[in-house]
Amino acid sequence: MSHAAVHQFHAGSGVGDAITNSMLLVRRILRAQGFDSEIFVQHRDPRLGDEIYDMDALPRHAGCTLLLHHSMGFSAWDQIVALPARKILIYHNITPPGLLQSPEVQRAATVGRQQLADYRQHVVAALADSSYNALELHAAGFTVPQTCPLLFDTNALRRKASPRRHVEPAVFTVLFVGRMVMSKAQDELIAAFAAFKRNYRRPCRLVLPGLMEDADASYLHRIELAMAATGLQNDVVLPGLVSDVELHGWYARADLYLSLSWHEGFGVPLVEAMAHGVPILAWPAGAVPYTLSGAGELLADRAADAAAARMLALATDPARRAAIVAAQDRVLCAFEAGPPRSRPVAGRGARGLCRSRPGSTSSDGGQHAFHPRRPRERNLQPRRGEPRHRPCHRGTPARRHSLHSRGGRADRRRVRGSG
Repeated sequence: MSHAAVHQFHAGSGVGDAITNSMLLVRRILRAQGFDSEIFVQHRDPRLGDEIYDMDALPRHAGCTLLLHHSMGFSAWDQIVALPARKILIYHNITPPGLLQSPEVQRAATVGRQQLADYRQHVVAALADSSYNALELHAAGFTVPQTCPLLFDTNALRRKASPRRHVEPAVFTVLFVGRMVMSKAQDELIAAFAAFKRNYRRPCRLVLPGLMEDADASYLHRIELAMAATGLQNDVVLPGLVSDVELHGWYARADLYLSLSWHEGFGVPLVEAMAHGVPILAWPAGAVPYTLSGAGELLADRAADAAAARMLALATDPARRAAIVAAQDRVLCAFEAGPPRSRPVAGRGARGLCRSRPGSTSSDGGQHAFHPRRPRERNLQPRRGEPRHRPCHRGTPARRHSLHSRGGRADRRRVRGSG
C-alpha cells in the first residue's frame, strides 16, 4: 500500500538544531517525491515560524506514515505511539547518562533509552543516522535496523569553505567545535594543546567555538582554571556561540581539527572539517570511526602527552596532513544528499528514503539486516560490511538537499544530548 502522506515528529526543535535541520531536509526530499509532508513537535521553537507545527495538529487517522525522530526521553511518548499512523523510527543517539552533568537531563536520557526499546512494539521499521547508532538499535532488540546517514549538500559546504586559508599566516590553529560540556572534553583539549605548545615552539592557538549555557557554568569554570594553570589565556580562544559565517571562517583558518570527545552519536563537525579540507585527529569515541570511515587519524591514547606527540607529528609534516585531507575528501562523498532512486517510504519500509549503505543486506519486507561490526582503531581500512564509498562527481550540476539549508549551523545550538 502506498502512503500519500509522510509526516515527521520529534520532541524538540530549534533554529540551527541538527535534528530540526535533518527533518527539514527529509521533508524537502519527500515533497520532491510527491508526498504530502509536514513536521510536528512537542516543543516548538517559535523562531521557526510556520516551518513546523505543534503535535496537537498531527493527523489522527491511519492513512499516513509517521517518521519518529528519537534522541531523548519525552513526556508525550504514550500519545505518539497510540496514533494509528504507520510508524518508522529514526534514531539519532542518546548520550549515556553518566556523561551528562544535569540530573534532569540524565533522567531524560535514561527514559529515552527505555522508550527506544519500547518502540519495538510500535514501529514497522527502524533507521539509524550512523552505523554506530544502528549498533545501538541492534543492542536494543531491533533485528533489522538500517543505516540512513545524515546527508549534506557537500558542494555547498565546499563553496562555503573557499577561499582556503590563511588570513593570519604562521599561526598554527587547532580547532574543535562543540558545546561546552564535560562529554566534549574541552579541558583535556587544553591540556593536550599545552603539551603540544611546549614542543612546537612556534606561534599556535587552540580555538573552541561552542554554546556556553548557565547550566554548564561549573564546567566552563574548570576550563578557565585549566587555561590559567597552563598559562594559555592568550593562546586559547573561546568565541562562544558563533554565526554560520564566523564558524566557516574558523574552519578556513584551521590547520588541524582535534577531538577528544568522550561520546559522539554522529559528529557533524567532523563532516564540516572534511569539507573545509582540515585534517582530523580524534579519539575514537562512539560514531567517530564510522563517520571518518578510514579517513583522518585516530588516537590510541588520549593522555595529554600522547595526543600532543601526534599533534606535533602532524604539525611538522605538511605532506602527511595533505594525505589525510585527500582521504577525507573521498569519504565526504558518502554524505551527499541526492534524489532518491525510488519513491521513499512507500510500500517497502523506508528503503527508498536512504541510500543503500554498506553494512546492510536485503531482507524480507524491503528492510535491510544490519550485521554489527566495530571498526578497528589502528587499521582503518573498511572491513567487509562496512562503508565503501562511491566516487564523487564534482562536475555534475548539483540537485542536492542541504542539511544546513535553514537555521544555519547544525551544531552550534544543539543540546548535544543526541551526540
